[in-house]
Amino acid sequence: MTSKSLAAPVFFSDSLSESIRPLSIIDALPRDGAISRFAAFSDTHMGYWGELGKNKTWHAFETYQALAPDLDAFFVIGDVCTQNTWEEVNHFRDGIVAPLPTLFPSRPPLYLLMGNHDFIAWNIAGFEHHYGKALRAYRDPTWLASDDTPMDRDYGQQQNTVVKVGDTTIIKLCGTDQVDWDYQPCYDFLAASLEQAAFEKPDHPIFVMAHHPIPGLLISDADDAEYYGEDTSRDLIALMAQYPQVIFMAGHTHNPLQIPTSIDTDLGFTAICTAMTGASLWYAWEELEDTKDNTSQGLLVDVFADGSVKMYRIDLMTGNLMPAVWNISPNTVASEEFSTIRRRIATDGPEFPAASQITFEDQQDQALAIWPQATKYSVEQTEDFVFSYRYTAWGMKSGLSYGTDDFMSDFYKSNLADTVQIPLAIDASDPCAITMQAVNPYGVASTPLTTETPYEVLSLSGDNRYHTSTLISFRTFISSSDIIIATGADFPDALAASGLAGLLDAPVLLTAPDYLPEVIAAEITRL
Repeated sequence: MTSKSLAAPVFFSDSLSESIRPLSIIDALPRDGAISRFAAFSDTHMGYWGELGKNKTWHAFETYQALAPDLDAFFVIGDVCTQNTWEEVNHFRDGIVAPLPTLFPSRPPLYLLMGNHDFIAWNIAGFEHHYGKALRAYRDPTWLASDDTPMDRDYGQQQNTVVKVGDTTIIKLCGTDQVDWDYQPCYDFLAASLEQAAFEKPDHPIFVMAHHPIPGLLISDADDAEYYGEDTSRDLIALMAQYPQVIFMAGHTHNPLQIPTSIDTDLGFTAICTAMTGASLWYAWEELEDTKDNTSQGLLVDVFADGSVKMYRIDLMTGNLMPAVWNISPNTVASEEFSTIRRRIATDGPEFPAASQITFEDQQDQALAIWPQATKYSVEQTEDFVFSYRYTAWGMKSGLSYGTDDFMSDFYKSNLADTVQIPLAIDASDPCAITMQAVNPYGVASTPLTTETPYEVLSLSGDNRYHTSTLISFRTFISSSDIIIATGADFPDALAASGLAGLLDAPVLLTAPDYLPEVIAAEITRL
């Protein structure tokens, strides 16, 4: 792979059913003395859209063979299957594992981690038994599947175990049979494994893998928070923070690796979300079925004797590498190179083109709002591009809200349109106004783009200051999970609260010092 390929813009490739880049023209990546080299990816989802998950996963292995025929191991970080049916297991056994030696005659280990989908219908013992038989046949071609004697070693199927790839330690975390992907019962195992690995090679990276990402990162799902015992006596996050050489790798989010927050060091160690391989994009708002054919990404990891690590982000459909290799060293956490907090401060937010305007097209009982794309993802712009759009719409006569929403941009598409549009259900007698902001992956928003109103500025005036605060809230918010209450007796409290209100996107309501006015109570109930 040439240096020019490393700088090429990478978007999601064309459909698997159409022509893709011939793997024969891909040059293998030089190992450059790496003592360990392994592939890491997740969410292969056998059974997804029939055989699509299997076909995409097999093509991923083909791409890895073209890029790194000297791989030492593979890691599938959870959700091997979708519903754990026998058909899906057979897809994995017959469509992936059995023919894998045709790509890798040396039969490098294939290590599996369980994800939440892998707990459907099975416990850990069931997973280890059935997948273990397939992996045993792969690692030991003399073994007969009819031999049902207990497996005497780990062929890649065992959970909550430590494996060595070359001279590199990888700790595989799984949940429990009772609470599936709750990782807190793994605390003692992880504590002992980290202590041993750090004792053996103090300055060497320690990889920890689990299906669900660490909570608190922008890339994580909110429902992951309880899995790692955060703020309890068995807090795995605090435990890993004692070892800055930890590189934690997860899956689950189906995130595109173009998102810069896929890597983060703000918790005291390096945390990474790998990408989906056999499924489709799912990030933050909705599953996007139009990406099911063309999203397949993963990581290639090289570990060196000095403790440094190179991670290549790969579009597994084409073999293209994404801009900027992730270089991780023993000093990475201290340097804050991948600190989301630091990178957020360093960005200004996306920009709309000069003289941009929002226009409307009437469509029966709704209006189509149209505006130009803000800063696009590119080789030159991998941090401050438009990740999502945020808008608020209201009736210009009534002041009533037509909605407030966030939605993901199509930054990951190679054929990104020059304009964006959304339909809005409106009252024809109450023309719509809209305020639009472009938001980057760190949550930093652009200068608002606002429609010009042909009417005079709307003045909201209630019977008193408390009533007026409810009118402003009613005009702006359909609902809100956060409400800020400030005293109406003097202005400084409410003024100081305005910054927090902007951060939380929440209304500020005023209250009397010794009682809650009825209009305020009614507005809180409505929200």
